[in-house]
Order: sequence, then structure tokens, then C-alpha cells
Amino acid sequence: MKSFYCLAVNLLSLKELKSIVGDVENAGRKLREKKEKARTAKEVFLKSASSRGITLELRK
Repeated sequence: MKSFYCLAVNLLSLKELKSIVGDVENAGRKLREKKEKARTAKEVFLKSASSRGITLELRK
């Protein structure tokens, strides 16, 4: 997961990242499990990136 976030931070603008962090914090307040919070964060990052035409995909 860590490399996913590193990729996202490098490809998205600071303004977008601040917006994403706010969205994740708001959504995370409702969730209790760490795995659910991480899944929600990833979904928000993917949605924001796809709206800008960016694909956040790790290649092995």
C-alpha cells in the first residue's frame, strides 16, 4: 500500500492531495476498522486520479 500512496503523491497536485485528505478524514470518521479506512482512502485517490485522466496502477 505504501508504494501506491507514493505514486499518488508524485502524480497529483498539492491542491488535489489536500482535497483528498479532507475527504478521507471525513469518510474515516464513520469507519472503525483500519482496513476499511485504507480501502476508502485508496478509492478516493483512484477516483480523483481517474477524473484527471491519471491511472494509479503499480506494475510488478
